[in-house]
Amino acid sequence: MRVLLHRYVEWAQRHPAWFTFVFGPWSIDSSELASAASAALAALLRATAHGAADLAAVGHLARDGKGRAGPGDVIDDFLDYLRAAAPRR
Repeated sequence: MRVLLHRYVEWAQRHPAWFTFVFGPWSIDSSELASAASAALAALLRATAHGAADLAAVGHLARDGKGRAGPGDVIDDFLDYLRAAAPRR
């Protein structure tokens, strides 16, 4: 997994134009792209909530544990990161 993620970042750095083309901002209005983006965001939110709940359920995520974070902290941090990354309107 580690190697795969590092290779992905290396690819993006070697091909910045392609990476930006695929993952950068859109230059056109498209209801199809907007719908797909909304669905992807919804899936990401569900996956994050599910992951936090699952980690807490098996004892790997607790405010008094190793990471000093509970599932609510994971959700709040994630939403803060999304808000910070969102385009300014």
